[in-house]
Amino acid sequence: WRNIENGRPFIDRIGYYDQPGGEIIPDGSWLCVITEGDTEEGGNDERVIALRSNDKGKTWPERVDIEPRNRFGPPSAWVVSVQAPKTKRIYAIYTYNEHNITTVPNSTVHIRNDMIGVQTFRYSEDGGKTWSAKRYDIPIDEKAIDRTNNWHGAVRLGWTVGKPIVSGGAVFMQYTKRGNVYKDHARGYIPMLNFVLASDNLLSEVDPERIRWQTLPAESSLGISPVEGLLAEEGDLLALSDGSLYFAFRTFDGYINVVTSDDNGQTFSTPTYAVYSRQPLQEHHVAFLKNPNGPITPRRVADGKYLILFYNNGDNNYWLHHNTSLANKWRNPYWISGGTESKLSNGHMTILWSQPEIVLYDPKSAGHGIGYPDVFQDEDGSYYIAETNKETGRVHTIPREFIETLWKQDSTKVVSKRGLTGSYTAKAASKFFDAPRFPSVQEHASATVEFWVEYIKGTIPDHTPLSCTESCTACNEDLKSIAVNFNSTGVWIRIDETYFHSDPVVYDKGQAFGHFVIVIDGAAGVLTFLNNGILSDGLRLRKYGWYFLDPLLAVPPVTSCILDYDSQITMNFYSVALTTSEVVGNYNAGPPSACRRSPGTEVH
Repeated sequence: WRNIENGRPFIDRIGYYDQPGGEIIPDGSWLCVITEGDTEEGGNDERVIALRSNDKGKTWPERVDIEPRNRFGPPSAWVVSVQAPKTKRIYAIYTYNEHNITTVPNSTVHIRNDMIGVQTFRYSEDGGKTWSAKRYDIPIDEKAIDRTNNWHGAVRLGWTVGKPIVSGGAVFMQYTKRGNVYKDHARGYIPMLNFVLASDNLLSEVDPERIRWQTLPAESSLGISPVEGLLAEEGDLLALSDGSLYFAFRTFDGYINVVTSDDNGQTFSTPTYAVYSRQPLQEHHVAFLKNPNGPITPRRVADGKYLILFYNNGDNNYWLHHNTSLANKWRNPYWISGGTESKLSNGHMTILWSQPEIVLYDPKSAGHGIGYPDVFQDEDGSYYIAETNKETGRVHTIPREFIETLWKQDSTKVVSKRGLTGSYTAKAASKFFDAPRFPSVQEHASATVEFWVEYIKGTIPDHTPLSCTESCTACNEDLKSIAVNFNSTGVWIRIDETYFHSDPVVYDKGQAFGHFVIVIDGAAGVLTFLNNGILSDGLRLRKYGWYFLDPLLAVPPVTSCILDYDSQITMNFYSVALTTSEVVGNYNAGPPSACRRSPGTEVH
């Protein structure tokens, strides 16, 4: 189900499609608003449309233009939707280049023009089947960044991708202002700042001309800035249980940035990074959620819990990758974390995120990658993700158990037996055994190799605890092998002559054993490491903590293995790729009984 090709398509024609937004409307049907084009992203023929399904996304027979189609423009794009139950309306809000501007002043060079113009809306009173004949512009305050653009503020540059939320009876939505028109290679050098558009009467006012709007933060001309650099854009707002707002957005520094507000968006906190709930046991180090300059999707779901889709890498070389096959690398796969609320020492609320799982992957290496998804729940509690790769749109059913284990990671203490094919223990001596079957990358097979290793004087010495080789025939040739090594830089696995390594090991103080796991996910084509319950993400040392597996990687057909260590070690071999949550559950459960010593004993 993680393979995007197994999703249910909701687009049946050739063209450009982006940013689907799902709504479950009161009659039980599904509505999807999306940006469509006949050619490519940024084309003058872009427009916003609505799709409807009456069978939970299996078919989408109804397609409606929200904005009339015109191949020569003006373009409309980046539509989001919000329901107003009291008035029984659905609002579609989008960017509209009302004057069909195609060049900057004093130039005849055609520019990308789908982020120029006004924010406007139309509304539907019949579940998206028809839309108001008139559009209504949203007044947005001029800010300092507007006056730096090519038109000195007379024309606005901006757009939204964030799904509107409701908090305290008001509607809030993200809006990004752009400082100038740019070419892709200069993206990181053009200021972009986030703002919030808020309406206190959208949900109740029947006269669209009387709907009130604010541009927030109200007293700031600078908007919401990133921790580092010039670019703070896109993202989404979440309404927390205490009435505060949590705003996560993408940047150019390789991390998801976050601000919060305790006064309905009038002011926002100093930006910081989104934080994992499970942290390395190392002083002065905090693990943050990594993301390139690609779309993230945080959502609040039932029972006051949260989900976030992101890319789990810090590859911010946008200008090198955009519109190339490499874009698929850092926008693939999509990872998901579960969030729960936590109160900070200053009394403010925030969200702490679970260790991430791969939720969707694209098996093809070409294209634009997976992007701009929506996550939503049906009335029966089922979870769905709608996404596009800018060409094909699909809906995916996500197993509830998979989602719910994200929120249970810190408390689950269950040892997984799924796919366990062998368990081997050595105690200060070498143990020889027949090799388990390591997976073939070409066959998309998977495996998990788990170690419980006793610390020696509070650490693990440089050592190669596992070595597996081919059978010896003439015994005079170089035998191919697989080996695992521990050293000061982390856990390493060598498959023939290809090396992979984890983040540096952070020793679990007060514990007698360390837990180190290598997961080979053949379906997604990814290799990951988890050390003491924490997924390697590269820290600030590397942009990636996980690896794409080369389809041409030849895994040696090893036949015999040696497990060797100066104290106690246990290796468990699984013929499947354990999920992150399963590995964390194994860690929480503690070492197997064969490894446990009496409390207070130490190995010297």
